[in-house]
Amino acid sequence: MITPGDRIKIIDFGLARVTAVVAGDEATHSMEMTAPGIVVGTVSYMSLEQVRGAPVDFRSDQFSLGLVLGEMLSGKKTFHCVTTADTLAAILTETANPAAASGVAAPAPVRGDSV
Repeated sequence: MITPGDRIKIIDFGLARVTAVVAGDEATHSMEMTAPGIVVGTVSYMSLEQVRGAPVDFRSDQFSLGLVLGEMLSGKKTFHCVTTADTLAAILTETANPAAASGVAAPAPVRGDSV
């Protein structure tokens, strides 16, 4: 999302929790949308922890954001195979190629060069 101050803000990549307060009740009820042992998400953008069904935190969102940014720069998904199973295996076993490997001239800050 882009904030009113034109800043980019990561809202959620699948680690959402639904929280509801029941009318007239002091108790807050929450439901985890993801939990250990459950694989939920868009396969091409999953972190290793999500693929393994392990607990996830903000670092999973950062990994997924990196995959989205890499796709924006290269025009190709980092991990995308013919089958879902092959894509999941690729996430676990392959190294993500930096944007430079795609032949796209990424801006210096994206490449990690000093500006």
